[in-house]
Amino acid sequence: MNSFKKNTYVLLVAMLCTASAFAGYAFVSGPKEKTFAYSPGDYFITNIADSKSLLKSGMVIEVTDKKHFIELTRNSHKARDIIIGILRSKTYSEIKSPDIQLVLKEQIKEGISKTLNGITVSDIYFNEFVVQ
Repeated sequence: MNSFKKNTYVLLVAMLCTASAFAGYAFVSGPKEKTFAYSPGDYFITNIADSKSLLKSGMVIEVTDKKHFIELTRNSHKARDIIIGILRSKTYSEIKSPDIQLVLKEQIKEGISKTLNGITVSDIYFNEFVVQ
């Protein structure tokens, strides 16, 4: 068998393996759950509890239930109030800790669920987080 045919067969087998792996992954992982991204408006600028520094943060809140998305949209003023209250309660040392974003995500999820009729937040994504 000449070199060209051998290389062609090797390439064909590699492509078939790659396509099979991709198809298998797509089949096993199943359809993705639909999500709705809610933006609570412009970024937040808040005082830090024990400092003259300011925290500027922006985020997107993700929910998987369209009813919850609509409820968040109707009550954006309440959602913003919850978030501001949580952000303002943090001290400078808390803000500087490496896991602060994870802590804030959990507290914001809990605050929204508690205050806004059991809305379930699937995730929160920070798109800005700056201390000045």
